[in-house]
Amino acid sequence: MDMIQNKYLYILPAIIALILLLITLWDFFTDQSIILPLLATYAILFILTLILWYIGYITQPKQNTITLFEKTLKGTLTHFKCPQCGTIFALKKSKSNNKKSFYLTCPSCQIKGLITANPTIIHQPLPLQKSPRSKYQCTHCGEWITIWSEGTTSLPHSMIYSCPYCGAKKPLHQLSV
Repeated sequence: MDMIQNKYLYILPAIIALILLLITLWDFFTDQSIILPLLATYAILFILTLILWYIGYITQPKQNTITLFEKTLKGTLTHFKCPQCGTIFALKKSKSNNKKSFYLTCPSCQIKGLITANPTIIHQPLPLQKSPRSKYQCTHCGEWITIWSEGTTSLPHSMIYSCPYCGAKKPLHQLSV
């Protein structure tokens, strides 16, 4: 299925369609009378494109997404609460002047959520237990973010999908802890 989800597979029908267009134009100007086989090939190409589109559509992973993670404290060390599972997790940034919103997954339930540049503030006491920390670094600008879960000793398994500093739309690289 990875081959079907590969965006380069969709280029093949486009190249075939371009070649067919050139052959059709050549037939039109030279009057070779091969229009019926060309029309049949166009129909097959159209059906193939619909099948590839449908297979690509149904095989895309369906990911639950929450609108926002809620912020629980102010400052450079920020805590967020997942509205899905209630896990509180902390983010420590190398800079406090992030101007960009970014997506990440909750360390506990793996649901994808948005952290805006100015999230809403809620107040809640923090648990005493903390998990080990995971550090992520942007491969574009080099800035880093550290994340850990509050109230658990398990290692967070999160993914950060874009950089809050430079806005690069690439997942941040997880560094060894």
